[in-house]
Amino acid sequence: ASGRVVAPRARVDGGRATTRVGRRTRGAATRARADADKEDDSDSAGAVVTSARKASFGPSRKDADAVRRDLLEKSLASAGWDDARMFLAKRASTALGKAACETLEASTTSREARKALDETEAAMAMESKHGVSLEFGGMLTAEVRRGFYKTRQGSPLGGDELAATAAFLESAKRLKTSIEGVTESGRRPRALVPLRAISGEMITHSELAEKIRGAVEETGEFRDNASPELRRARAQKGAAEGKLKKAMQGKGTPTTHQGRMVLAIPAPAPPDVLVVGTMAGGALVLIEPPGIVTLNRELAQAVDAEKSAIDAIKRELSNDIALVVEELFACLEIVIKLDVIAAKCRYSQALNGVRPEFSVFADDDDGFYEAYEDEDEDE
Repeated sequence: ASGRVVAPRARVDGGRATTRVGRRTRGAATRARADADKEDDSDSAGAVVTSARKASFGPSRKDADAVRRDLLEKSLASAGWDDARMFLAKRASTALGKAACETLEASTTSREARKALDETEAAMAMESKHGVSLEFGGMLTAEVRRGFYKTRQGSPLGGDELAATAAFLESAKRLKTSIEGVTESGRRPRALVPLRAISGEMITHSELAEKIRGAVEETGEFRDNASPELRRARAQKGAAEGKLKKAMQGKGTPTTHQGRMVLAIPAPAPPDVLVVGTMAGGALVLIEPPGIVTLNRELAQAVDAEKSAIDAIKRELSNDIALVVEELFACLEIVIKLDVIAAKCRYSQALNGVRPEFSVFADDDDGFYEAYEDEDEDE
């Protein structure tokens, strides 16, 4: 303001003279170098990011798999896959075979498809050329599988379940024999190799089926000779019933009430008898005369002995099944697979189907993309 020029004041630090102007100069230089370092760091980071982006260029395996699944679902829907499975299920013979057809998954590679086609062609050759069909009669697959689960958990099977198990094992043995017994000029035809490879893994445990059949009839009733205890109990039961019927002849209508033999007579009942119930709205009374009380007690004891003998047989046979239940589960799965193959065979015959041929390079392309994605993941 006064027009005077004031020289900058100097400061002496350790013998060195500096000015405020000089200090500002060095500070600016320091800040400039720091800014340059930041720019270098930023450039380096950008280079790393750019390098990483280059390394991860293209879809990851997860993204590629998601796209493939979406395309597969749309392709199957457009091709009428659900309708085809429904028509296929109608040609299956067993309950679990139908369920397997309804949930059948499409082959994802040409190798899987060729294997399935080979199996279908083998079934067609077996039926059309050799005159032998894949039969699944007598197989209650759903009931049998439920019984296998029960034995695995340690629960005894009932007579109906044991009879169904025996019938399944017998039918499985016949199915296996029908496949392996086909010959052509004394030799096994090569066309049936796919089916024989499947049936060869079946273990039908014929000895177990025979043991069950020796104790249980097809109706689920236990045979008298299933065990000495059962034979003796039923003999006692028959004798007691015979005595009761003889003792009650001509005194009324014999009937059973709560496991005991009684007489149905018109009301009112005599004063010296035991009334145990009524029938026909009270028009008839059920009585147990003094002379048959002892016989009824003998009958009740025989019935209890019969029940105990049957329970012992159930436990023994169920334990025998439990010892090989995993092999029986495997046998059941093979039967279901053969049922699906037989359904494919019948469906193909109904459509006059022709075996498709696959492009040679289809799997090569798949392999290329998979290898590329693996390499991308590694990077």
